[in-house]
Amino acid sequence: METATLRPTHARLARLAGAYAGGESVYHEVGGTPGETTGRFRTNMGLGGHFLVVDYQQEQFGSITRLVHAVLGFDEASGRYTLHWFDDRGDDPGAPAHGDWHGDDLVFERATRQGRVRVAFGAPLGDGDTLTMRMESSIDGSAWTPAMQGSYRRANWDRRTR
Repeated sequence: METATLRPTHARLARLAGAYAGGESVYHEVGGTPGETTGRFRTNMGLGGHFLVVDYQQEQFGSITRLVHAVLGFDEASGRYTLHWFDDRGDDPGAPAHGDWHGDDLVFERATRQGRVRVAFGAPLGDGDTLTMRMESSIDGSAWTPAMQGSYRRANWDRRTR
């Protein structure tokens, strides 16, 4: 069986691979339960290095408040990155979000029933041990409101699930 060739676009995704944990500030429901939380990521390149597979959990007051499974890839036809996001709220994610690199941040945007959501994953080139995530929401696609932001360091992750 012949596999597709890995490209520099896949190597950029691989910058986000690893296990991370850190503090988060959640501002409104799109980002989870409002308040200070702890987020944990386990990400790895899967399917021959073509996709970044993400498992994420958010914890607050000793309880897990959010679980996410996501798959990031690159669509050669459109020349854009894709984000397939599945979470414990059970909403059908529909079509993937599309995104591009803006400096050190891989930024995705998609329409939802409540408006638009923007998710940015950051992997600063000068560091290598830090991952950031930022979520914003917008009703009209022009005025954006922060939903959550987090900064995570490489860590061992003993995953708990509810």
